[in-house]
Amino acid sequence: MSGFEVAGVVLGGIPLVTSMLEHYKTGISVIQRYRRYERELQRLIRNLETEKVKLQSVCEKLLDGIVPPSRIDDMVENPGGDLWVRDGTQKAIRTRLWKSWDVFEEILRDIQTATDDMYEKLGGGTEKWHIELGIIGRDEY
Repeated sequence: MSGFEVAGVVLGGIPLVTSMLEHYKTGISVIQRYRRYERELQRLIRNLETEKVKLQSVCEKLLDGIVPPSRIDDMVENPGGDLWVRDGTQKAIRTRLWKSWDVFEEILRDIQTATDDMYEKLGGGTEKWHIELGIIGRDEY
């Protein structure tokens, strides 16, 4: 190959290498964004799990002394279940919370709204999935 032929091959190859590097750079950028996104999702999942544990703990403490210990786990695991409205449980909870009842109820509704919003934004479908918390119902009084 003459010098001009080599120069032609090199000049023809440079745009190919440049193009490959641009695609590589874009790919690296996507991977970096994905890793940041993945870390953020993991952080969000961890935060949501922490909040769930906190709320379960509050419910367990709230129910302690109101219902038998054998029912507390079932009630916390099934917040919309019949156990919450059985045997005057709601009335006892309201009595225990006394002046804090309205704030407690408002906080639970805020959590429910935020959870519903996140579910819908994540494409959770059209069905209404939230749990109707039995401890919020005012119809029992």
